Amino acid sequence: MFKQLLRLSGVLILGINLSSCSIFEPVKIRPITNYIIADKNIGSSSTKNNCSADAKLGIIYVSPTRAFQPYNLSKLYYTESDFQINSFGYSQWISEPTELITQEIIKNISASCMFKNVVTSNALANAKYRLVTVLVLMRQEINPTEHNKVQAHMILATQLINIDSNQVIATKVFDQVTPTTTGPKGLVDGVNSMFSQYNQQLLTWLQQQLSA
Repeated sequence: MFKQLLRLSGVLILGINLSSCSIFEPVKIRPITNYIIADKNIGSSSTKNNCSADAKLGIIYVSPTRAFQPYNLSKLYYTESDFQINSFGYSQWISEPTELITQEIIKNISASCMFKNVVTSNALANAKYRLVTVLVLMRQEINPTEHNKVQAHMILATQLINIDSNQVIATKVFDQVTPTTTGPKGLVDGVNSMFSQYNQQLLTWLQQQLSA
């Protein structure tokens, strides 16, 4: 009887030791993957210009991009129904998408040599024009019945304003979708592809409005 108790106690101690190894081991934390919004066409050999002092359209003030909720956060969103939105876990924008969009717009307009100067604060220079951008929507849309039908959807609304008269010169709404793979990487690839298209269209649109 005594030997049986010893054997049982030995099994219990061994079991506790084994379980304690798994309980007290360091917890492995899954790293967060950070993504950016970037127009790869900016700075390419085809877009490099030597900006001269003449033939400029004046100074343009680029306002910080604003966003409708919940797209003013650094989360990546997807939806499978009209009234429900979810965010991908362990994946996010490295900064708020509005900040990333603003810096790419500024780089794009600056590299175009279209304006005499591009400023981010209207107090720094006597700007003639103001560019206002609002991020309306940026998410991945998954068909609830056919999960292989997935698309990224982005809407950007842009206004060009004459600061002297405080009048809106023109408004442009960029509403585009592109097929993607399911998941945060697919969404990021889709957004970057569409944003590059937006940047190209933005320069053409500005040229059309200010050369009329």
